[in-house]
Amino acid sequence: MLLAIAKKHIPTPTPIYEDLDKYQRQLIAFMSHHAHKTYLSAQLPATFTQLNSDETLIIVDYKMRINPKKARETKDEWFGKCEWILHSVLLYTKDQNTNNININAFDHWSGDTKQDA
Repeated sequence: MLLAIAKKHIPTPTPIYEDLDKYQRQLIAFMSHHAHKTYLSAQLPATFTQLNSDETLIIVDYKMRINPKKARETKDEWFGKCEWILHSVLLYTKDQNTNNININAFDHWSGDTKQDA
């Protein structure tokens, strides 16, 4: 859309077309991420209301990949190195007496860097 508007007002192709196209793709990706996050944030309270006192909600979230060596290595230098993956595990339970939600957080460090896609 931005690219089409720019082409109407800038008659000859310029590098600005590529920049605008890149910025438009980044903006769409951000808006998609934000909409997804908002949707998931709305689902969590609804799930809590359905949680019984004898149930647990477990959320596992990927946090980061950690390389113990240098931060600035080329791809060739990076390939095949040992690294770790950090996941955060959240356990949500409901207190039987007060109906309050209790949260326990755990960090899981793993040497398995394969992605299961």
